Amino acid sequence: MVSDHDTDNSEGTPRNGNAQQAAGNTAAQDYREVHGKVVDFITHAIDDGTLYFTVRFTDQTSFCVRYGCDMFAVGAELSDWQSGDFRIIREYMKPIPR
Repeated sequence: MVSDHDTDNSEGTPRNGNAQQAAGNTAAQDYREVHGKVVDFITHAIDDGTLYFTVRFTDQTSFCVRYGCDMFAVGAELSDWQSGDFRIIREYMKPIPR
């Protein structure tokens, strides 16, 4: 069953009353329609660059969140391997910290 430990009422409002603060100052969303439903199983899949996270309930309804996966360059360099060791000749783009 979906837990209401993190809420103070049946509407799913965070205990502190501020959904953005509860989510670490990021945009937050309440999904009140799923409150109280009994979970049957959870699946995830990646298809064509999209991550699907699905919660299936015992009443044969499901809740799905989809995440788009964008690819971007995180670094570029020309390297020399003649000695068997990696030696950067030129770094065109500094690696982006992840």
